[in-house]
Order: sequence, then C-alpha cells, then structure tokens
Amino acid sequence: LDACAQFFADEFVADKRLIGKLRPQLVTAGLVVERFSIANRLDFAEGSGQGWVAMASKVMESRGLIGHEMAEGLRAEYARRARVRENYGFLPFVTVVARKPF
Repeated sequence: LDACAQFFADEFVADKRLIGKLRPQLVTAGLVVERFSIANRLDFAEGSGQGWVAMASKVMESRGLIGHEMAEGLRAEYARRARVRENYGFLPFVTVVARKPF
C-alpha cells in the first residue's frame, strides 16, 4: 500500500510541500497572516484512502507497472485493513486567515 501512496503523491499531488511554502508565499504576496495552523487527520477506516488506493492501483496497472491481480490485491488489502481498523494514513490540513493590509 505504501507503493500506492507514493505513486499517488508523485502523480496526482500538484505540490507535496505546499504547506511548508504557503506562509512565505502569502507574505511575499503582501498579505498579513493572522492565523496559520496545521492539523493532521488520521484516516483509520474506509475514508479517503480507499479513493487514492483505487486511483493509484488503476493507473499503475494501466501503465504496466503492476498486474491486474496485484492491483486487485492492493484494493482488497486496503478494504481488509479498513474493516479491522488496521490501516491509517495522515491527511494534512492547513487553515489560513490572511488579509490585505489597510
């Protein structure tokens, strides 16, 4: 499943380091950052992970990186782990309140 996570991040995430760069970019744009907080949500059950495993395994299969059985196996393993709450993933969220200076 880690291969799916890495593949998904490499192929579908526009900027994996955006959160770390966001505050300086806002300041450079002339905004005053009044609040900047980061929270990581743990994804234990059949949440968003099911979608990225499905997307990544499908593309990996279509490109010939893995076979059909492996793609199905990855999806089944995610579903199994979700049912017994053995899987987890981190979903970072950033909250920003910024304003233009008067």
